[in-house]
Amino acid sequence: MNPATPSPTLPGLSLEQLENVQLADRHLASDSSFSLQPPLGWQTKTVTGLTYATFVQDIQNIQNIQDVEAANNQHDAPGDQPEPSNTIDQPAQPEQNQPEGDRYQANISIFSDTYDGALDDYANVNINSVSKAFQNFQILSQSDFITNSGLAGIVIVSQSEQLGNQLQQWFYIFDAPANRKLVITCSVLANDADRLAPIFAASIKTLQIESTE
Repeated sequence: MNPATPSPTLPGLSLEQLENVQLADRHLASDSSFSLQPPLGWQTKTVTGLTYATFVQDIQNIQNIQDVEAANNQHDAPGDQPEPSNTIDQPAQPEQNQPEGDRYQANISIFSDTYDGALDDYANVNINSVSKAFQNFQILSQSDFITNSGLAGIVIVSQSEQLGNQLQQWFYIFDAPANRKLVITCSVLANDADRLAPIFAASIKTLQIESTE
């Protein structure tokens, strides 16, 4: 499989892109240590082995939007008459430049880890560990990241091959109370990374550490 072209990443996203993202109500972590606003319409799931919940993309909603857009484009084409829909008997085939099958759920996974060293050191240790788990792992960028509440962190963008798919991932890493590090991993098929990059960033921008007193 040929690697996908790396997509623009932070700090290349504009403020306008982030402001146009629709977010859901604020989600409070199970231990009340932090909160953030996940993307609007995404589902919350509990994944074994993770400290906190995972937010996953609603695939059915995306498919409905794509069907409506395809129908509108077909009806708007000059001189063309709309053809009978074949979506019931034979599902429409995805376009060539779409991710393989629309079944992969882009996701935002959150966990914390005990580490009393510097944030930079932890980021290096974490990425070194991740690089050994995935095929053809490469770092696309690394930069500072500051949330709306002023929490400073690091974001590392990577690309790798997983189960035959080219994935792009964002690792947002922050200091947390009690000598812990908070890691938020955003994963998506590389072909859809451009569209979801501002959605991920806008959601993580709302992260804030809550009082544990």
